[in-house]
Amino acid sequence: MSSSGLRRLFVVLFLVLVACGQAPAATPTPEATTAAPADTPAPTATDEPTATAEPSATATPAPPEVVIEEPPSNTTVAAGEELFLRVRASDEIGVIRVDLFVDGALARGDYTPEETPQKQFTLLQRWVPEEPGSFTLRAVAYREDSTASAPASIVVNVEEAEAGAAGGASSGAGAPGTGQGACTVIASTDLNIRTGPNVAYEATGVLAMGERAAVSGRNGDSSWWYIDYRGSNGWVAGSHSYQSGACAGLPVVEAGPLPTRAATPTPSITPGGPTLTPSATPTATGTATPSVTPGGPTLTPSATATATHTPTASPTTNAILPTATGMATTTPTPTFTPTATQAVPTAPPDANFNSPLIIPLDSTASVTDFVSFPGGDTTDRMRWDITGMNPNPALSGGRARLIISASCFGTGTQNVQFETGGQTFSCGQTIVDREVTFDSRTGQVTISAVGGEGTYVQWVLTGTATRVD
Repeated sequence: MSSSGLRRLFVVLFLVLVACGQAPAATPTPEATTAAPADTPAPTATDEPTATAEPSATATPAPPEVVIEEPPSNTTVAAGEELFLRVRASDEIGVIRVDLFVDGALARGDYTPEETPQKQFTLLQRWVPEEPGSFTLRAVAYREDSTASAPASIVVNVEEAEAGAAGGASSGAGAPGTGQGACTVIASTDLNIRTGPNVAYEATGVLAMGERAAVSGRNGDSSWWYIDYRGSNGWVAGSHSYQSGACAGLPVVEAGPLPTRAATPTPSITPGGPTLTPSATPTATGTATPSVTPGGPTLTPSATATATHTPTASPTTNAILPTATGMATTTPTPTFTPTATQAVPTAPPDANFNSPLIIPLDSTASVTDFVSFPGGDTTDRMRWDITGMNPNPALSGGRARLIISASCFGTGTQNVQFETGGQTFSCGQTIVDREVTFDSRTGQVTISAVGGEGTYVQWVLTGTATRVD
């Protein structure tokens, strides 16, 4: 065969092999990028780390705030002239007391009515300067836990009183003055007028802050005043009003009995909810079933017990239903009614010295607080002072008869003592009755709850200073 024939045969054979898939494999050309092995997982995107929020700290409530709204700083008054400060205190939790300091010394302290915390408390605080000079007056508001505000301050300039001038209210204070003659009261804050001398009596109106009312009587210890107001009569607390005029000789007015309140039913506490206690009254009914036996039939009663259940809502422990076996037997079911224990009130702690008893000459004033035993505030200390006295005992107003009486309300009044001048007194007694001069007009008393379980007492000290000519 010729060479050209061989070539054609080779070409034909090659084409046949290609058609049958037997062509020699081509040598692979390496890719530029080597593929990852099959068993190697492809990398996945990693999430950005999430920042963990720090627990937020509980915000501490801001302290109370206090502002002296009137009079403006650098007000000038005369010695012996009555000055009223209009003070406004506020707090998101509640203000319970505002103290007034004169040149750093506590002059007076005033609680909210009924010592209830108030978010807004506006009041008049009275100060009577006795001598000329420049004085810094500071007001501080307190929360019930004794958290104090930053002080609000004003400067008051006091001049010598003109000869023969009678004291009165400063016109810059925006409040009525102290007059001579008939007894009147001025409300130191918005004050409830009640049908009797106790907060348990109904409130029938309000004597607005700074408003004056005529007084025609008092209760036994002069802690409440019987006023004539807009054609009707009522009682206001002496602890939240300022008296002026001849109040010491007013008659005692008898009030009606304390209102009685209907007892509120106390629900029984049932752990886990009420349990129905069946009250079983089993009744056995005999049914004769004849049984054929030698010697004649014998009747055998078959007892059927019928239980009547009367559910009650008293808590029980594992009530057992009666079982009828020939004769029904009842098992007594014990009942258990837990009684809620009422918390015993305790007096809140207060400052080392309580609000002072400031008694204007020829007038009456009162101060009050709480003590308790065995828990709470067991001891209070109180100072007293008489304002308006003449330093010269030979002149009018230089001598006065001071009478301070103690009264108590609450539980365990027999466990409260008043100590002053080396003597110990009880509730209902007169603790001071003596003649004083300008130099001996001040003093101090310690009030203590000394025993009892659940002793909780509101004490009231009422002082009267009458000049001795």
